[in-house]
Formats: sequence, structure tokens, C-alpha cells
Amino acid sequence: MIKIYKTNIENARKKNRVADILNNITGPKFWNIDLEDSDKILRVDATKQKVKQVESLLRMAGFYYEELPYQL
Repeated sequence: MIKIYKTNIENARKKNRVADILNNITGPKFWNIDLEDSDKILRVDATKQKVKQVESLLRMAGFYYEELPYQL
């Protein structure tokens, strides 16, 4: 399952905080953050259960995210 989020992860420091969360849940090759995009896009490729964990942990860590529609 691929989920795409608009976020407030706007710099390398915040990206590193999120990396610690995401690497523990999904592994380093199953997510990325595009800091060059104006929406600071986070893409997560994981099971439905792991995606729910990602969302919960981002929320608990104080990060904003908004799911965007996934289009091929």
C-alpha cells in the first residue's frame, strides 16, 4: 500500500526525526520525503497496519500530515 502525505517536515533536522520513526516501522527503503516539493511530500510504502502506525507516531511527535490521493 502506498500512501502520500502533505507534511510540515520542512528541513533536514525534522526529516531526521521522522527518519528515526519511519525506519523503525517500515525500514529505510519503504519511505521518502521530498523537501524540494512545496508540500514536503512524504511517501510511505507499507502494509495497512504499518501505515496506521506511521500516522499515529507522526501525530504523537507533533507533525502535521494530510493524506493526498495516490495516482499512477
